[in-house]
Amino acid sequence: MEDAWDGFDEDMLDEMGISPEDYQEYLQQYHSQSYGQTEEVFAGRQPWRKMLVDCAQPVLFAPDTQRLVTYIVALCLLQRFINNLVFLPSRVKSLTTGILGVCALYLTMDKETLLPLVGLFGVFVLIILWSAKEKRSCGVFVTLFSAAAMLTFQIHLPSKQFTKLRGALMIFVMKMVSVGVDLDASALNAVPSDAATLFGYCFDVSSVLFGPWFRFADHWTMLNQPSAILEQVKSILRGCVKLAFCLFFLVYSSCLVDWLIPDNAAYISRWLTAFRDAQSYRSSHYFVSFIAEAYVLLAGFDFGKTVVTSPLHIELPRSLVETVVHWNVPMHRWLRHYVFERVRKVGAGTAVICTYVASSFLHGLNFQLSAVLLSLGFYTYAEHVLREKLARTYNACIRARKCAPDCSHQNKKTHMVVMLVNFLFFVLAVFHLTYLGMPFVSAGDDDEHGYSWKHTWTVWRRFNFISHWVAALTLYFAWAI
Repeated sequence: MEDAWDGFDEDMLDEMGISPEDYQEYLQQYHSQSYGQTEEVFAGRQPWRKMLVDCAQPVLFAPDTQRLVTYIVALCLLQRFINNLVFLPSRVKSLTTGILGVCALYLTMDKETLLPLVGLFGVFVLIILWSAKEKRSCGVFVTLFSAAAMLTFQIHLPSKQFTKLRGALMIFVMKMVSVGVDLDASALNAVPSDAATLFGYCFDVSSVLFGPWFRFADHWTMLNQPSAILEQVKSILRGCVKLAFCLFFLVYSSCLVDWLIPDNAAYISRWLTAFRDAQSYRSSHYFVSFIAEAYVLLAGFDFGKTVVTSPLHIELPRSLVETVVHWNVPMHRWLRHYVFERVRKVGAGTAVICTYVASSFLHGLNFQLSAVLLSLGFYTYAEHVLREKLARTYNACIRARKCAPDCSHQNKKTHMVVMLVNFLFFVLAVFHLTYLGMPFVSAGDDDEHGYSWKHTWTVWRRFNFISHWVAALTLYFAWAI
C-alpha cells in the first residue's frame, strides 16, 4: 500500500480532483477486495449452509424425487399389504403387483414410452407360453426376439424416449430371457403357466423401474410365503435405511461433491477434477441402486441380503474385477449364469468379451456406454491374467479376487510385499475408474438424449487415451512374463 501511495503525490491528486483521504480509502477497499477474491478462489466453495439451501433442498424436493420417494414407496407398501392377505389367490397377488408396476411406470414415464413396453410383453407371453407348451427352445426364441426388440426400439424411438425406457426395458429383457432359459433347463421350481403370473413377474412394482433382477421362482416364493411379523418389521426398517442412503448419494452426486472439489480452486489439477466428475457419476448409480433395494424391501420381496451395489468395494477397489462384481450384483449374476458360463467352454477370454458385449447390448448399444463397458472388459481381462501369473510365480495372495483365509499361498495378504503390490493395483484401479467415468460428465442436453460418440472421443483424446495405453501395457507385460 505504501508503494502505491508513493506513486501519486498530492499535486497529482489535486489535478485529478481526488483528496488524499479518498484515495487512501480507495486503496484500502482495493486491497480488501483483492484479498477477499484470493481467499475465495483458494477456498473454492460457498458456505455449506448456502449449498444446502441453493442445491440440496431443490434436489430433494424436486417433483421427480418426490415421485420416487413418496408415490412409488406407497405402491410398494400397498403391495406388501396385499401379499399378507393369505386368503387371496396367488394369481390375484401376481396380477396386483403387475398393475401397481404399470402405475409406477405411468407415474415416471409418458404414455408414449409405456406403450411399447406393454406391447413387447404381449409378444413375449405368446412366445414363452407357446414354447413351453410345444417343448421348443424357448430360451433361444426369447433371446433372439429380445435382441431384435432392443435394436428396433433404439432405431425407431426418439433418443429422449428410448433413454427414458432403457432401464425398464433392460430389466424386462433380463427377466424374460431368464424365464426362457430356465424353462429349457427345467430349472424353475415354479413354472409361469399363464399371462397373469408372467405379468406380475415382469411388471413387479418393486423392480420394474430400476431392478434388481431376480428369478421367477424367487418372485413366486416371496409372493406366496409372507415372512413373520418381526421379519417384516426388520425388512421395512432396512428399507427406510436404504432410502436414507439413496437420498444421501443423490445430494452428494448433485451438490456435495462439487462443493468439496470446486472448479475455481487453482490447486486442483485436471485429474482431480476428473476424479470428482467420475465419482459424481458413480454416486448417481449408488442412488439408483439403493432406491432399488429400498423398493424391494418395502414391497416385501426380501431375497436374502438384497444387495444391489457396494460403494466401498467400488470406491476402494482391490481390483477392477471386484468393481465389476459389486457395481450391480444381480446383473453380474445374470450375466455370469446366462452368458459367461454358456460361452466359457469356448475359452475364458472369449467368454469375458461376450459377457461385456451382452452387457453393452442390454444398455442399448449407446456408443458411450459400449465404449466404457468394452474397455472395462479389456482392462479386467488384462488385470486378471497379470495377477494370476504373479500369484502363481511368487506364491502370493495378489490375485484379482481376494483369497480365502485358508488358501495355499505361502505369502499371505499381511506380507509387506503383498500389501504393496495390492496397493499399487488399487491405485491402478482408481486411475482406470477415473478415466472411464470422464465421458459421463454432463454435456448440455446429452443427459436426456444420450451422449454422442464425439463427446466420448473428445474427452478421452484430451487425456491422450492414457488409460487404454496403460491397459495394453498391462496385457503385454502379462504375456511377456
